[in-house]
Amino acid sequence: MRTESDARSIFITPRNEREDHRATCTFCSMLDVMLPSGKGLAVVLHAYFDESGTHEGAPILCVAGYVAEPEQWKSFCAEWRGLLKEKELDHFHMKKIMKRQGS
Repeated sequence: MRTESDARSIFITPRNEREDHRATCTFCSMLDVMLPSGKGLAVVLHAYFDESGTHEGAPILCVAGYVAEPEQWKSFCAEWRGLLKEKELDHFHMKKIMKRQGS
């Protein structure tokens, strides 16, 4: 399993080892495509995305998401689990709520 330090290590290893690493690293290959000059900034985000309107006949497609730091996600997840437990739900899906309201 790769760790965050694996990605950072390419920047602190000697040049010849770094080039060997780049030849086999998927993340490095992606950086080569995104930043071909080797200059710029790439950011890895922790995010959640969801879609709506992918069913046949949907006139609109919408994708929305949230971006947060790992500690914020941990806090959100703990609060979300607590809310689901309080409401005696094992999950939540907006589609089911909208059907109940006749939308």
